[in-house]
Amino acid sequence: MRSPVGFPGIKSMHKFKVKIISISLAVTLFYFLSAHAVQAATLRVPQNYSTIQSAVNAAATGDIILVAPGTYHEEINLNKGITLAAEQYDSLNPRNNQTVIDAGGGSGGVINIPQGLNSQPKISGFWLRNAVSGTLAYSPFIIEFCYLTAAGDLGEYEKGSGGISRNNIYEGGGDDGIDLDHQIKPILIENNLITKNSQDGIEIRLQDDSIAQAVDIIIKNNRLELNGDGGGGDGIQIIDYQTDTNRRFTIERNLIIDNKQAGLGLMDNEDTSEDFRAASIREQIRVINNTFSGNDHGISGGDNLLALNNIFANNKNLALKNVDNKSQIAYNLFWNNGTDFTGSNVDLLHMLKSDPKLTAGFQLQPGSPAVDAGTSAFTWTSLSGETVNIALPPSEFTGSRPDLGRYETQGSVIPSPTGMGKPGDANGNGKVDGLDYVIWLNNYNKTVTNGASSGDFNNSGKVDGLDYVIWLNNYNK
Repeated sequence: MRSPVGFPGIKSMHKFKVKIISISLAVTLFYFLSAHAVQAATLRVPQNYSTIQSAVNAAATGDIILVAPGTYHEEINLNKGITLAAEQYDSLNPRNNQTVIDAGGGSGGVINIPQGLNSQPKISGFWLRNAVSGTLAYSPFIIEFCYLTAAGDLGEYEKGSGGISRNNIYEGGGDDGIDLDHQIKPILIENNLITKNSQDGIEIRLQDDSIAQAVDIIIKNNRLELNGDGGGGDGIQIIDYQTDTNRRFTIERNLIIDNKQAGLGLMDNEDTSEDFRAASIREQIRVINNTFSGNDHGISGGDNLLALNNIFANNKNLALKNVDNKSQIAYNLFWNNGTDFTGSNVDLLHMLKSDPKLTAGFQLQPGSPAVDAGTSAFTWTSLSGETVNIALPPSEFTGSRPDLGRYETQGSVIPSPTGMGKPGDANGNGKVDGLDYVIWLNNYNKTVTNGASSGDFNNSGKVDGLDYVIWLNNYNK
């Protein structure tokens, strides 16, 4: 239909509206950024500061430092609660990150975080290499979308540290991928690839610290693979000291595969040299919906361990050894292990021994006996006499009951370590435009759980200025 004379057609109107939206967006953006300029500044390297450290020295708490691609030969002292971010990074595969901090064989960490910080620093999107440690921390911090390699312990957490490690790759450490010592503050380790480290993927020492309130160590949705290639090591190793401590472990939705010795190995007497002694560690450990495959041992040890909804398949020697005392093992599947279990409290009425029909990517094929074979509710009395009620919400599984193992049949309920869409695209239409900005603006400074769809483009759990920078860098793309 022809438009009336003097009235713009539909295409013209659309262009007119887009121009108005663009002008409105620019005006809104100007006033918004002006109002918030006093709250946070953006410092750029090398445009404003020639080195990363000089920018850190000049920054105030809450500021953002953006670093252009290139190689920076520095050891960083990150001694304030700021965001240190690469301008560009590959959220799908951090191995491709082009902003490199190379410490040149330094004696500390590539990035060092001192004790006593009142607010958490955040590190995003770097390639960290060539020091004794990748990160060396004494205060809680957040690290995401980084590639850490060519160091002893790639992520070294010392007394007072904690925080969040997510969406990183820890590869080729001379000792451990992640090392936790004197853990007295909570830590979440999620969505990481931890692989090919000489000793353990994650090593946790239970030093005899006084801890008033229970400290949660959560290891969730990681892939721990091919660790221990330097002579021996575990996917996850927990090392006991002399007294019981107030630490609590949740190991959930991980793929723990092809590690040289144990998938989860428990040691005692401060000893890290895995010999499958299956130590009687008394701290509470919850092992839920993991897949253990191709390790020498699946789980070795534990006096206070709940193993629920897991798959143990193709472990070379033994799937479970001496998981006993008050431990309980229920709703698990065993297949093609050297031996399924010995000296362990296995609930034989709630156990499967059959081929889980795993794909090469460890997904369940149609017809797998592991489909809908788990439980969403379970009650367990721990070693201390505590009644532990496990209740998995329906959002974490897709059928009538949870499947066994890491993955649900209709895909991973929890996002995979590489599961991100186009950076800056909040509404999922394949283009980064003004509509995505409006979504970001409406959620600015809010804590959210649904990632990019709320404007949280770096999946940090909060919509902030760094998400705006991601949107801006991808605008109109």
